[in-house]
Amino acid sequence: MIHPARLAAAFSPPVPQTVAEKLLAEPRFADRITAMLGTPADIDPKALALRAGAVLHSRRFVREIRGPAIAEMTARFGAAVLADARAHADLGWDREGDPDTIEADGMACIGAWIAQLDPATRARVVLHWPDDAALPQTDDPAILTLGPQIVNRLAGTP
Repeated sequence: MIHPARLAAAFSPPVPQTVAEKLLAEPRFADRITAMLGTPADIDPKALALRAGAVLHSRRFVREIRGPAIAEMTARFGAAVLADARAHADLGWDREGDPDTIEADGMACIGAWIAQLDPATRARVVLHWPDDAALPQTDDPAILTLGPQIVNRLAGTP
């Protein structure tokens, strides 16, 4: 979904965000909004970040053999997220990380992915954030390398 702040800023002069939210809620304006901004990429940034973070931390999940710990991870992250982590463990990093940073690390993966996208795809992806300043960023060399690979695999992009 297009972030309301992106739509609000697209008008000259910008409209209040509350007006943009109402426009986005009205199906009759969908074609005009698409013509104005384009079609947002078909991703859910929050869900994709959790999946990417789980893949980044996948080696921790794969190494775990204790039943109660696996049950706790399944309850916390969901069976599908852990299945992604196991299926793509070859992209996991070799360092230990804090499981509380999985979503943040996944969002950093998305930031690294966005940075390497072609301009047309990037324009569609960034519609999910209020402005470019809100885009996820990272300077972690491992995430800059692994992040785009992880997100490409999870999002099914080349």
